Amino acid sequence: IWIRHKEVFSIIDQVYFVKPYTKYSVRITSAKDIPYHVNKAVRSATTGRPGPVFLDLPGSVLNETV
Repeated sequence: IWIRHKEVFSIIDQVYFVKPYTKYSVRITSAKDIPYHVNKAVRSATTGRPGPVFLDLPGSVLNETV
């Protein structure tokens, strides 16, 4: 099924769908938490067996002033 509307991705819980395939998956809800989660994601991706990570950064978080 092909979905033409780009807005559909804001409805889908992307973190839920990628969690089984990633070593670390999180939705960041505040701009002040970005450094913590990026550090944790990089550490998780590179330690032990390397693997993918997923950080969900909503537009509202990216537009916050820190």
